[in-house]
Amino acid sequence: MKRPVALVAALLLLALLGPAVALAQDTTPAAGTFPVTPDPAECRVEPRSAEEFLAISAGATPTAAAPVASAVEVPLGEAADAETVAAVTTTVREILACFNAGDFPRAFSLFSTDAIRQTAAEDPLPEEELRAFLEATPEALPAGERTTLLAITDVMELEDGQVGAFLATTDAFTGPDTVYVVFVQEDDRWLIDDIVEFLVPGGGEEGEGTPAA
Repeated sequence: MKRPVALVAALLLLALLGPAVALAQDTTPAAGTFPVTPDPAECRVEPRSAEEFLAISAGATPTAAAPVASAVEVPLGEAADAETVAAVTTTVREILACFNAGDFPRAFSLFSTDAIRQTAAEDPLPEEELRAFLEATPEALPAGERTTLLAITDVMELEDGQVGAFLATTDAFTGPDTVYVVFVQEDDRWLIDDIVEFLVPGGGEEGEGTPAA
């Protein structure tokens, strides 16, 4: 099954209840050079205001989470051109830089409106907690608690005009992880629209399923 934008919900809960996303430190190489750990200084996107985020969330209709599936199918397409690969890589790097900086309102600017709405529907939080979270002063993670972007591979142009890619990361808390990310273009930027997680063999329910053959 596909769980819409699971990363957003996980980050919200982790930020409220414990350590936030972990990113790792490194220099800043050119886009497409891996592994890389985006620096907080790369987080320059205009933030979503708390009012905008809350308005999007308020418009979501609560839904029950679908049961975990043993297999998932990811949409496939033709290989994307170099310009598109560079554009989605830039989006991912800046999201990680913003999480690294502890600046969640800026990070959420790089998720689509639909992504935020779907997540709010599946994982609603009380408005007062969500507002406090969004309006908190950003606090950068220590260098040793940051996640490394290992690779972005198989960037594909999908039939519906979206773009899909596999994203591999690692951090000191969970180790290597791979997700399939769907991007949608809004204005002149590619935003994360959906994330498909996979079960790790022997890993219980930490993922959403294994890729179908």
